[in-house]
Amino acid sequence: MSESLTPLDVIASPPPPAPSADLHHRARVTQHDDATFPVDARTTGDTDSSLRALISENHGDHSTSSGSGSGCGSGGGAGAWTAFRKDLVVVGLAFLLLFAAYSAMQNLETSLHPTAGMGAASLAVIYGGIVVFAPLAPAVIRYLRPRAAMLVGMSGYCAYIAANAVDSSWVLLLSAAYLGACASVLWVAQGLYCVMVARGHAAATGVAEQAAIAEFSGIFWGIFAANQVVGNAVTFLVCQLMALIHPSPALPAATAAPTAADPEGLPPLQSRC
Repeated sequence: MSESLTPLDVIASPPPPAPSADLHHRARVTQHDDATFPVDARTTGDTDSSLRALISENHGDHSTSSGSGSGCGSGGGAGAWTAFRKDLVVVGLAFLLLFAAYSAMQNLETSLHPTAGMGAASLAVIYGGIVVFAPLAPAVIRYLRPRAAMLVGMSGYCAYIAANAVDSSWVLLLSAAYLGACASVLWVAQGLYCVMVARGHAAATGVAEQAAIAEFSGIFWGIFAANQVVGNAVTFLVCQLMALIHPSPALPAATAAPTAADPEGLPPLQSRC
């Protein structure tokens, strides 16, 4: 027969211990295939599943590579070099190289295709396509996952760059339409991937998620912004090299007698340009 508790026993029994801060932290963390991932109480459903799956696929080891290689349990800190930070830098460098080529070509697009305004028309098709296809991008990313979606998005830029080497207006316009669809997928996937790796980094180092997301966004955009510097510098060097290889013939010096309209006797405006 089980013993019955009297009111005195209930009063005398010690209260249960209060949950420690570590237990509270672990209550907000879920384990999934050797991947530690913070759970936000406001985030449920497919978003958490996608984030956990991404971390599980790409980041089996969350140990930091700085110092003694301690993991999240050793307090890596906000500046710790984790696998998430490495992946962010790799993605940023990929965007840098891709847009160094695209941005430099885009700056010269109207000069490359001046006939019938095809250069300007192709740019209008690109950004019009982004407006049209951007609402459909989340469905594509949900099906492909962010990494594969970024690869598909980059293929549009490669196709458009290659189309500029073909002397065909239809090829240029079709590649521009394809780029518009791909660009919408690429940029939505990039934003989602940046948030994913930032949240994984926050779980691995113990920093606040908001701080990690802000830091990772700054790192990516800092790397990405260098594409204009690299692309235009390469364009300048190529133009200088081509000028040395194929120098332009010197224009004959046109002179004119001083007149009341042009007292200095300068050449006509067409000859000055």
